[in-house]
Amino acid sequence: MFIAILFSTSLLSIAYADTTGNTANTNNTAKYINNEGRKNMKRNLKKNVLPFILGILLGISVLPVAALPYSTATGSMGSYGPVSGYSYYNDSTISNWGTGNGINAKEMVATQNGSLAPTGYMGALCWLYKSGIIIRTANWKYNQEPDNLMLNITDSNYVSASDYYADGETRAYNGNGYTTYSGYQSPYLVYENN
Repeated sequence: MFIAILFSTSLLSIAYADTTGNTANTNNTAKYINNEGRKNMKRNLKKNVLPFILGILLGISVLPVAALPYSTATGSMGSYGPVSGYSYYNDSTISNWGTGNGINAKEMVATQNGSLAPTGYMGALCWLYKSGIIIRTANWKYNQEPDNLMLNITDSNYVSASDYYADGETRAYNGNGYTTYSGYQSPYLVYENN
């Protein structure tokens, strides 16, 4: 990133130097020199602004791209409550984290207003499906401290030609145990052999 920015800024310096150099040896008036200098500077900036902008964008975008998932799909968000004074959202997501990193399922539960649900009030279970068959399960997990968001994620599974999706359930503490709510299945991620 530093090299791209350095290269781009040096192009701007060259563009400016081309407009200011060698004006002392001309017999033209200062007004003509200033007008020609402005025209040259504008012309040179137009030629060099695109490489400058591309250099900045390239420098900024190189690192984040490597960290982004290859593909992800999230189901519709469900809502329920209030249960013991708290209302919740839930959803199911499937993510492929790129070549060699596998695919996994995630179930999310969150309080609707961002308030902190007490320890143990939120629970989530999720499944990763391949061709309609459960291939990975993340068993029930509960928030271990007061929180407004909790995730449960399956272990990764190697991706082969098939269709994959995520689904799950969430729980809310009701004062005398838990009430279970179905999550909404994620859309399919389909992979084919090339």
